[in-house]
Amino acid sequence: MRIVKKAFLPDAVYAMLILTVFALPLHEKACFLLLQAAALAALADNVISGRMKMRFPASFIIFAAFVLWAGCTLGNSPDFAASLYNYQALMPHYLLLYWLVVSYVDTAAKIKGLFLTFLLSAACVAGYGVYQYFFADVAVPAEWLDMARFAEIKTRVFSTLHNPNLLAAFLLCAFAVCMGLALTGVDLLWRLMAGFLALLLLICLVFTFSRAAWLAAAVVGLAGCLLYNRGMLYVFLLFLIPGAFYASPAVAGRFVSAFTGEDTSSLLRFALWESTAAMIKNHPVRGIGWGAYRFVYPEYDFFIKDPSVIIYHAHNMYLHYAAELGLVGLALFLAFFSCSFFYGVYTALKAKDVYIKAFARGLCGVLLGMLLCSVTDHALFNAQIMSVFLVLSAMACNLYKKVDF
Repeated sequence: MRIVKKAFLPDAVYAMLILTVFALPLHEKACFLLLQAAALAALADNVISGRMKMRFPASFIIFAAFVLWAGCTLGNSPDFAASLYNYQALMPHYLLLYWLVVSYVDTAAKIKGLFLTFLLSAACVAGYGVYQYFFADVAVPAEWLDMARFAEIKTRVFSTLHNPNLLAAFLLCAFAVCMGLALTGVDLLWRLMAGFLALLLLICLVFTFSRAAWLAAAVVGLAGCLLYNRGMLYVFLLFLIPGAFYASPAVAGRFVSAFTGEDTSSLLRFALWESTAAMIKNHPVRGIGWGAYRFVYPEYDFFIKDPSVIIYHAHNMYLHYAAELGLVGLALFLAFFSCSFFYGVYTALKAKDVYIKAFARGLCGVLLGMLLCSVTDHALFNAQIMSVFLVLSAMACNLYKKVDF
């Protein structure tokens, strides 16, 4: 009876985490409530067991330092109250989520279960996105469509997320995990499932018309084939080259525009980057303050010149963190990124278990994809995408702990 009681609370935390991961891209408020339930179960587990189960891997310490540094910059914000509200709404959530995943997804079976849950959730998101494109009459904001440059594009899907670029970032993460499974010698059923899901994710990704994510997905897929399974390279190219050749004018035109920079979206990004570089130059160490970009940007705005238009981020993760948190904040986040990438690469090279190796390869693709996408966007500005990224980063740490399994 005592064994059952001792096992109940850790299993309850894990069950809540499974539900949280499934809900992450589907319903933000449900995810928040489920995470609170997991935290309460973890608190009870720590109190009843009489010992702290909190682990302090290097990645957690670095991320905690990043969170602490972000708090130190709040005083620089022109609107301290708004920045503080944003900080206290997000940062405890991020730290709690990372800690719970690192501490309670601690067996190979639980690791496999969490990844399966993530992919099931991704299948729901992608399936709904494809349905949305073909059958749902959804009005999209005019700023998502550059009708003067891309008259053929009538809509861009966003599925259960807030806009197409956020959906594209999520699909990219799921696609990378699928590639890790499809390119590694796991059971045939898992490989077939991962392959079909990867195809569904790519189809939905096309309908987001997010050029950065298209390019990142191509790089992740080609790199995975070249590094892990060159025989699959021909299969990947079999879909990629004919797909690009027979693409509709809307898709082809959008893809080509990624290299010309002549559309409104590209011009806006160039202008934002120039303004953000000026912020960094004026505030190089401590930045303008966490959550302060929207308040400071009007002082550096030379392109839009419309006070009613609110710009929340720089459309470049590296510039955005450097502007708000200074070069110190950017260095801390890149250190966290690098630590997670080390976990993934080391595990992918050294793991004995084929599933641990496959998941580690997938997470390497996730990190590579986010590095590329973050050059032209800042999807991690969104709480849902940041939460997904932190869950997967925590899983890289957990896989590293199982490298000899």
